Amino acid sequence: MKRHFSRRVISMLLTLLMVVSLFSAFATTATAEATIIDLPLIINGSAMVGDDMPNGIYNLPQIEGIEYCDEDCDCGNPEHYWSNRWYNQSDTSVATEFVDGEYYVYIITIHPKAGYAFPSDITESSDLIYVTNVAWGQKVNAIVESDCICVAFRYRYYDADNGVVGGENISAPISIDGTALREITQPTSLGLENLTSVYTHCDGVACSCSDAYLSDTWFDAFGNVVTEFEEGEEYFYQVTIHFEGEYTLNPNILPKHAINVTGIAWDYVVANFDGRRLYAEFHIENYDPTEGIPVRYSADWPCVFDGKNLGGLNTPMGLGLEDAEEYYHCYDGCNNSYWWTSDTWFTSDDKVATEFIDGERYYYQITLHAQPGYYFDFEYISQDQIPIMVTGIKWDSISWTEHFDGVSASFYMTYDAETGVPFAEIVDPIVIDGSSMAGETTPTFIDIPEADEGYYFCADIDCDFGRDWPSFIWYDYDDAPVTEFIDGETYYFQVAVHTEVGYEFDVTEDGDVTDYDLIRVTGIDWDYTRSWYDYTTRLLYTEFYIIYDASVGIPALKTVDTVESLAISGLTIPTIGQTVDEYFANINALTVTPNYRIADGALFKAGEERPLPGNYVLKEGETYQLALAFDVQLAAGGTVTVNKGKVVSATNIDGEWLDIRIEFTLSSDPDYTVGDINGNGKIDARDYLLLKRAYFGTYTLTCAPEAADVNGNGKIDARDYLLLKRAYFGTYVIK
Repeated sequence: MKRHFSRRVISMLLTLLMVVSLFSAFATTATAEATIIDLPLIINGSAMVGDDMPNGIYNLPQIEGIEYCDEDCDCGNPEHYWSNRWYNQSDTSVATEFVDGEYYVYIITIHPKAGYAFPSDITESSDLIYVTNVAWGQKVNAIVESDCICVAFRYRYYDADNGVVGGENISAPISIDGTALREITQPTSLGLENLTSVYTHCDGVACSCSDAYLSDTWFDAFGNVVTEFEEGEEYFYQVTIHFEGEYTLNPNILPKHAINVTGIAWDYVVANFDGRRLYAEFHIENYDPTEGIPVRYSADWPCVFDGKNLGGLNTPMGLGLEDAEEYYHCYDGCNNSYWWTSDTWFTSDDKVATEFIDGERYYYQITLHAQPGYYFDFEYISQDQIPIMVTGIKWDSISWTEHFDGVSASFYMTYDAETGVPFAEIVDPIVIDGSSMAGETTPTFIDIPEADEGYYFCADIDCDFGRDWPSFIWYDYDDAPVTEFIDGETYYFQVAVHTEVGYEFDVTEDGDVTDYDLIRVTGIDWDYTRSWYDYTTRLLYTEFYIIYDASVGIPALKTVDTVESLAISGLTIPTIGQTVDEYFANINALTVTPNYRIADGALFKAGEERPLPGNYVLKEGETYQLALAFDVQLAAGGTVTVNKGKVVSATNIDGEWLDIRIEFTLSSDPDYTVGDINGNGKIDARDYLLLKRAYFGTYTLTCAPEAADVNGNGKIDARDYLLLKRAYFGTYVIK
């Protein structure tokens, strides 16, 4: 019998709409002075457990500022809003008795009393009302208005033998090892077994379901059971379970997160829960017989989150983290416990924190589960490493644990009311004197210098990673330690540094720090360097490379010249919409007097020390700083001049090079005046003389070409300097 997935979804949506159709919406406006009501409202429903009649809860709890909708409530069609009432799902009427095997809905509707109001930011997906200790199949926010909240609790189905069943949520996600499906070329089952007294798999025999819901079974895209795979076709593997007795799915867990078949790179997952039956379809969109069923992918470590927005907080707020392709966050009810809730603050005794108290200890938690088709590989992660990192905050300590096909990390701090959540301390670039190695013909080591606050050098005696990342060691190009140099071979000298918890280098989220010069070894003429930052170990390492020349030994840094002044001409301002790479394509065309080469260049946003990536698009109104490095030193009191922008700093670095910062703001208004050839802000005799010389080839223009094109014909000709001369004497007006 064929079926299509969309039909099943439509059927279930109609059922859901039947519940929602019990209600209509209305709204009033709360006054600005109203007291805000704390939500969610939690009601203990254990008094209904075992009931064989739809009695509801005797004496609903009285909550300050809240009134329950009852017979006296003026809500349009009152009986559809009454709190603490059971309704027949079939015809939406008030239930007066329970009938074996029928479905029912229990309603709680609340209004704010005069002088009170609901929070203004509540939505249809907010957690508003809970009725605990009953085996609900589904919870629906039917009405969410400023003066009315109605939540419908759909009961699975009534069992006359047990009465209303007390709820016990299963641990989720249910993790099924799917590795046996890897690379199969014919539809194969896993031989799934029932979990006695908790749930059974749908087999079409012991249950009344059609073959459309068979568990541990392969289907084609149209819902037909398949016995062989065909190239290019879409298939899905289905798991369907029926809950036993009092067990149910926590309504806060998305069905697609409730079951996970691990080990396979599923393209997508579709799932639903109808109160009695939980099913999940694990899809392969395009079957390839050369691969079989594809092996799932390992999620990348570490998962790094920018926590700077937590800095300075005086109330426990999260970052508003979103799910990603490789993982999703654990939220309310995950594994039947709020203890694993992601993006949440907790007290030291593991309760959700609602306020910070001066001097008390708290931790911020992130818990992740692997998305279908992915898994977290813990084989190469030890407890000394950190698979999740929240940067930007000065944490006291960090701990993590593997659980439920996921990982959870806790970030601890002691709250100080004066500073709020503390920002991380930034470690300054580390400068090490390596001049003692200059001229040596064997791999020479230097003594480990004393580290400043916030970091320590990686070595055998200092950390567990010293065997792989020891500092101040020479390696060959194949990463093997060396005891001698061979002429013409490439070697590198390594320095590795760990940051203490709460201290950070200013690095990108992907850890690429090659262009940042966060570790420098001076006194040696290195050919090039490579750097990386590993968040799992808080390890920054830099490799300093040489091509060994036996006649020179380890090459000493060449002595650089010192100049009294440096003039840069030919500099252009980037255009709005240009990328950084496009701007730098012609940067070496600059003219420098005296003639020194540009060793390096980068573009920064003003006030930031992280260079912009090559694909960054430059924007109008933003202020940038162009950083240029020259193999020269500037004498004390020396000057640097540029034809464009403003020199904001010129700094000698380690006796090796000169760092110049040139600032400019992008504007759609032209940064030149037509006719102002020398750029002094006015038109004078010097301008037309320079323009005449430029026309005859005895002077190179340093202004924008548009400034010299007086007649606007797109080129510099004799007409331009003649018109400029007339403009100076007042007989011509430049347009």
